[in-house]
Amino acid sequence: MDGVPPTNGPGPGHPGGPRTRSEALRRLETTSFDLVVVGGGITGAAIAAEAAHRGHSVALLERDDFGCGASGHTSKLLHGGLRYLAQGHVRLVREALRERTLVLEEADPSCVRLEPFLLPLRGSAAGVLRDRFGTWLYERLAWGHHLGPRQVLSRSEVLRRVPALDPEGLRGGVLYWEAIIDDVALTWRRVDSTRREGAVVVNHAEAVASETRSTGGFLVTARDRVGGRDYRIAGRCLVEATGAWMGRVPIAPSSPRLAPSKGIHLVLRRETLPLDLAVVLVGPDGRPTFALPYGSLVVVGTTDTAYADDPGAAVSEPSDVDYLLERLRHGFPRLRFDRSSVVDTYAGVRPLLAAGASHPSELSREDVEVYDPRGAVAVAGGKLTTHRRMAERVLALLPLPVEARPMPTPPEPSTESRPHRPRTLDTPWAPASELIARLSRSPGPDDWAELEKRVTEARDEALTETLEDLLDRRLHALTRREPGFEGVISKAAELMTRASGASPASAESLVASYRAHLAREHRALEGGDHG
Repeated sequence: MDGVPPTNGPGPGHPGGPRTRSEALRRLETTSFDLVVVGGGITGAAIAAEAAHRGHSVALLERDDFGCGASGHTSKLLHGGLRYLAQGHVRLVREALRERTLVLEEADPSCVRLEPFLLPLRGSAAGVLRDRFGTWLYERLAWGHHLGPRQVLSRSEVLRRVPALDPEGLRGGVLYWEAIIDDVALTWRRVDSTRREGAVVVNHAEAVASETRSTGGFLVTARDRVGGRDYRIAGRCLVEATGAWMGRVPIAPSSPRLAPSKGIHLVLRRETLPLDLAVVLVGPDGRPTFALPYGSLVVVGTTDTAYADDPGAAVSEPSDVDYLLERLRHGFPRLRFDRSSVVDTYAGVRPLLAAGASHPSELSREDVEVYDPRGAVAVAGGKLTTHRRMAERVLALLPLPVEARPMPTPPEPSTESRPHRPRTLDTPWAPASELIARLSRSPGPDDWAELEKRVTEARDEALTETLEDLLDRRLHALTRREPGFEGVISKAAELMTRASGASPASAESLVASYRAHLAREHRALEGGDHG
């Protein structure tokens, strides 16, 4: 086995994978795995979770933290992609609508809500008919899995629901339904499911090389970015699901050609943009911008710009911020928006497939799997909504051993209309990010105690090594420019070091690193407003 002990992986009946990072690292070298998955975004996590669920021994490696790439920087939508119909991607939309229902059926109710979306109708009579037909077809493609009734609204009804909307040229609107989800929580749920099924999952472990073994299978060299040591992991099969990082370090023998696209989002307070439903703003360039109520916040996005640099260095640029602020000014002319209105911003890089489109927004959101007969697959593209089907397609290609736990065919989603009343606007939403929002502005008497509880849980159970791991992902902070957030940073660092038994100097180091991280993330918001 090229120096790797041929021990068995955590098979059926295993009580779960290692709960601590040190134990997970030890197991990497003492186990020969059926499958090694490189990349801990939603795609890699779903592949690893499904393989482990079938009884295979699995190692899941992530160079930074789970969900730190595109999977944790989405528009928070679990959707079919209404605009993709106009691009002719009917199969993708139909599959995504079916998958939306399946993901909703197993999602944590506290991290998902069904939301009405308003598409204002403007322009020519032909354009209005096209938009009305598109939403009708979108509902039909859901084949009974729609989330709520589509409604065609008059001009006065639209303005009654969204009084701040620009009335100029407004001819009415269409109301349809989508699902808004905490993307970071969804990704971590897949990672935790993988571990509970007996897999070994390690973050901050960067795959730096791979080689084919003489006896078959692969050896992956992973560098522990915390401890600095290299580990060699043996696997019968290999999957590279590194998203926009694909090809930067050759892991799978072959991989698809990508055209990465950067998208940014702005986060505002609900009092700055008072919305009780999501609004789709279509600008002169034809691209939609979503304004989504997200608890006490509103998320606005996204952009689509070609991006060829290090995906980990992607941040919001002034031009990105000004583009979205101008969309808001155009859509809601009676409200005031400038850079001081923004309480957070985030950027991610989508691993889109190079397909000769003239603009990144026209690139396909289809996924592709490149198979190598030695037992490797590189997977890229796709959408958050279709991650489960992507995992199934990848596993169908791999020469894995006979499943230790043959899975029954999953039932088709119910064809009944999805109930949306239990998840109304008054339902508690995204409790972790809402906790951070309260702590950043007006903490209640129990909020700091709740933070301490969550930090302890994250440190003990969730492979949390840095403040970025804790605040940006485990707690999904989205109010990082609020004045009170500085106190959250200091308290979280104190609690993390106390939980680990580290010195106060360690807390200072954590805080300094996180402040530098935020300075990079928010540099586009400093200085004057160019709008």
